Amino acid sequence: MYFLYQKDKTLLISRKTARELGFAHELLSRFHKIQDCISYIGKHYSNMSYVTDNTIKNLHHGHTPEGKLRIAEAKILDNPNKYGLSEEHKRKISLSMKSVRKNTIHPMQDRKHKPSSKAKTGDTMRKSWKKDPKIWVVSPEGKEYRVSKSFVLPEGWSRGRSRRTTMRL
Repeated sequence: MYFLYQKDKTLLISRKTARELGFAHELLSRFHKIQDCISYIGKHYSNMSYVTDNTIKNLHHGHTPEGKLRIAEAKILDNPNKYGLSEEHKRKISLSMKSVRKNTIHPMQDRKHKPSSKAKTGDTMRKSWKKDPKIWVVSPEGKEYRVSKSFVLPEGWSRGRSRRTTMRL
């Protein structure tokens, strides 16, 4: 729980209650997350500065060496593959992959997208095009780039894609 206090013209975010602070500050509100508190300040007290007390700054500085050791031991003890995969497990994975990709190079080989999937993809692409139209440009070295339509072409660059003279296989 985080509390937002005010004293004079400064806001204080603290985990301490008013009693712990000695009732020296006026309680404005309380929050479950510090992010909510900061956004509340931005909306309602944008002209005032805020500070956080040391209880927030010193909440967590990473794991202690003893804690890291306990975590490592727990991972080793509970992991059935701590010495690597067993031969049986490797065989099952191999068999599964062989049956899934039998006689194929790619999982989508000899398959087609449904017309509804194609329509969704087209709609998404049209929306992104309207948001930020792109064009193809070619550098003097012949390298192609896709850039924003507002891109100013440097000297020697050209619009469009390069024409390849060799056939790709």
